[in-house]
Amino acid sequence: MPRAAPPERPGPAHHRAGEGNRTAARRYNEGVERTVRSGKVEQAANEAADALDGPEAAELRRAEEEAKAGTEHH
Repeated sequence: MPRAAPPERPGPAHHRAGEGNRTAARRYNEGVERTVRSGKVEQAANEAADALDGPEAAELRRAEEEAKAGTEHH
């Protein structure tokens, strides 16, 4: 009689993805820290505001709504 396969255990990928993704959180935090240290926060904010008034405004707002709704965009 064949033996049943052992139950699957979440592997390392399980710890890196989904809610509580520590790797993504660390990268995000490091990026924020680099941006703040660069002294270019106001410049980046102005560029973002300009983009919302520019030709890509509709695409940016659609992406924002998709993100709020949890829709993945590829």
